[in-house]
Amino acid sequence: MINKFFLKDINFWGWLIVFVFSVKAAVNIDMSSLDWIVQTVFTIVSILGICHVLFHKKSFQK
Repeated sequence: MINKFFLKDINFWGWLIVFVFSVKAAVNIDMSSLDWIVQTVFTIVSILGICHVLFHKKSFQK
């Protein structure tokens, strides 16, 4: 069941900002450096955080 109030949750916006910055930086990354590993980790963690807010966090508003 999806959290209907996810737009009002500050955690959703925080994870979304991390995701946007990690994808933006990944577009201009040099594959010969190790920065792509860091950007990949940030992207995966932010996707997991967004999914947690959307599907697993209980809504306290009724």
